Amino acid sequence: MTIELTPKMEQQVQSMLNQGQYHSVDEVLAKAFFLLKEFDQPEAWTEAEKTQIRTSIEEGYQSAQRGELHDVEEVFAELEAETKRWECTNQK
Repeated sequence: MTIELTPKMEQQVQSMLNQGQYHSVDEVLAKAFFLLKEFDQPEAWTEAEKTQIRTSIEEGYQSAQRGELHDVEEVFAELEAETKRWECTNQK
């Protein structure tokens, strides 16, 4: 199977590898698929949580439209930390 990434996605993956967050592209994709599976599980998110996520995404989009952008490395570091906290509290 061949997976084609957009240049922006490729840059984000390379940034994660360069920072040492992950050791291979396969590791990045495995994490992405894990998170996608978790997100898609009906019991994983309540409707209120889904609404909050959608609201946050919309707020972020509106901020970006106004030019209020954040450094991508900082954002990914924060997301990784939040993901690890979530995984620790939701281990099955």
